Amino acid sequence: LDNVTEIKDALSSIIQKNLNIIKRNKQNREELINTYGEKSEPLIYLIVATGNIFEDVVQAKAAARQGADVIAVIRSTGQSLLDYVPYGSTSEGFGGTYATQDNCPRQY
Repeated sequence: LDNVTEIKDALSSIIQKNLNIIKRNKQNREELINTYGEKSEPLIYLIVATGNIFEDVVQAKAAARQGADVIAVIRSTGQSLLDYVPYGSTSEGFGGTYATQDNCPRQY
């Protein structure tokens, strides 16, 4: 890809696909709120940070089954200083789970 126009053209369909997913999720969330209403009491917030993505998924699913409203999978210490998300899977982290392109989808 030699110029900005080619780059924009190459990314356009990918961007649109992901924007549609976000819009659909927002619409689903609004429909659920209209049907069931907003929760009036404080939200139950859980932090998962074992350092092992596979164990984090087990703990996050268990917390969801027990009624957690928000579940945060904490990234490895210092990773926010990186300007990229590495490839591959890892089950190691320091002060949290290392966010990689393979680990992130495991959370959903």
